[in-house]
Amino acid sequence: MKTGRPKFWTDENIERAKRLWHTHTAREVGRMFDRSKNSVLGALYRDKVKNGYTPPPDSKYTGRKYNYPSRRYWHLIIPMLIGDIRKD
Repeated sequence: MKTGRPKFWTDENIERAKRLWHTHTAREVGRMFDRSKNSVLGALYRDKVKNGYTPPPDSKYTGRKYNYPSRRYWHLIIPMLIGDIRKD
């Protein structure tokens, strides 16, 4: 059994939000549910993904994610880069 916050976005609420979405903005739907615009958009997107949606392969959001070093390692990387520049 899960613990934590109670689930607000029940299946009934999501279905109702979908119907309202066709004639209202996300902000208006959020006000009807006493939720934020982003809460409405997130719930509808999660439902879409749960039902099998995948973004198209040519979408700018499905491209390769580059692994940049996190900021906590910069103090190690920057001196190495500066050292390489100074050698030239």
